[in-house]
Amino acid sequence: MKAKLLVSLLFIILAGVFIITKSNSQVGTKQYVVKLYAGDKVVGTWDSYAIGNSDGQSITFFVGSQTYPQQVRISGTFSVEQVK
Repeated sequence: MKAKLLVSLLFIILAGVFIITKSNSQVGTKQYVVKLYAGDKVVGTWDSYAIGNSDGQSITFFVGSQTYPQQVRISGTFSVEQVK
């Protein structure tokens, strides 16, 4: 009986540590808003978690979940704003 209680208590503690570690690792993730312009109008907006290559005329960034990322590449006039 004591062994079952000890194993259960150990499992609860490990689960708590895992949850706290997982939530803390997500706090440091940067988030960006990428906007594409046509003239002075915004024609596209994306929430991104990672910015890739930029050559001044185009930019590559990642959207969606970090587990299954989608890569987006736009060119033209754009802005990138870090929100977190």
